[in-house]
Amino acid sequence: MRVAIIDDHPIVLKAVSDTVSYIDRDCIVESFGDLESFLAAREAAPDPNMVLLDLILPGYEGVESVLRCRESCPDVPIVVFSGITEPSTVMAALDAGAMSVIAKTASSSDLIRAISIVLGGGYYVPEEALGGSELGPDSANGAVHNLGRVSNRKAMEGLTERQQHVLRLLLRGAPNKRIGAELQLSENTVKSHVSAILRTLGVRNRTEAVLAAHRLNLSHQLGVPIEH
Repeated sequence: MRVAIIDDHPIVLKAVSDTVSYIDRDCIVESFGDLESFLAAREAAPDPNMVLLDLILPGYEGVESVLRCRESCPDVPIVVFSGITEPSTVMAALDAGAMSVIAKTASSSDLIRAISIVLGGGYYVPEEALGGSELGPDSANGAVHNLGRVSNRKAMEGLTERQQHVLRLLLRGAPNKRIGAELQLSENTVKSHVSAILRTLGVRNRTEAVLAAHRLNLSHQLGVPIEH
């Protein structure tokens, strides 16, 4: 297993590297002090099995670092660790393609749990992303509210077999291009399926769909664990 860690603080790099090595002593850990170094390394080396990414890096604001990393490595799971854990930031990072958001103040056991879950193909959704007072109507609060009117049975009956396949890949963080390639569908067809899934679940975006799948236990039925 190969894991890339990107953070501009050497102390954080060392601490996270030690934690990853604890999970797998044979793991090859690559450390980068900025995103550009990581991106340059991809030209000569294969993608890692996971990227642990600091949200705020020199030259990047908001979730730009997540978007850039996702663009470069569309199939690689991304775990974001940051000192900023407001619900709106957590939701934005998940929406940008992260499969977990961990606070830098989190314990080693929490980080180990998150990494293990994501490596297993699931999401680690923090409690703060599951609907707090700071979340607006277009984020998780809206999803949680809408879920009161959607049952597990109704959701599963409302999804075609093909849409279930798309949802399974969506829950694994796959972008539309990869979903299309894996299911041999055009991107426009994938977009149509995703739109239908959102309507069936009563949500407005991919992140809300992840939270909806968690609330309705769809993730376990589809074989994609989502934990918090």
